[in-house]
Amino acid sequence: MTSNSLPNLKDLLPPLSPWARFGSLGVVALLGGTIALTTKIPHRSTTQASAIVTPNRTIQALVPADEIDRIAPQQIAQMRVTACPAGEYGTLKGQVTTIATQPAMVTDSIPHGGRYANVTQLSQPTLYAVTIQPQTLALKQAAKSCSVRVGMQGQLDIVLREESLARSLLRRMRIGG
Repeated sequence: MTSNSLPNLKDLLPPLSPWARFGSLGVVALLGGTIALTTKIPHRSTTQASAIVTPNRTIQALVPADEIDRIAPQQIAQMRVTACPAGEYGTLKGQVTTIATQPAMVTDSIPHGGRYANVTQLSQPTLYAVTIQPQTLALKQAAKSCSVRVGMQGQLDIVLREESLARSLLRRMRIGG
């Protein structure tokens, strides 16, 4: 067989479809079921919290007490703003700047005789305030943009640890086994 009669490798492989992708990871199955990973992707361990944009152009989040000891200044955070869908506009990126040392006090307005009475109580479960400094307060993707305003709410992810997917799987097998 001459080199001219050998089929091209690209002709043997089907085109990658969207379901064959996971983030920046492309999975290609060759002959005999061998799987080749085309790139390495980081695995992130995160904690989630509700967040709001404050008047001083920062993001304020309330983090549960069982997660607060894993959060430190300079950790990366990403906020999905409810008013600006993440699929269309992306996420706000920022860094943790401060972590409260005391639990947050939650003030509830409850109806009382046709008026609202403010009731302050220690939050249950215990929550701690975390401040995040966003890189920008505008979300842009392609030609679309969404201005983030004071009071907008969303879901915040704080990256606790970043490691390779393989290391994460090995660590979980050791813990579980």
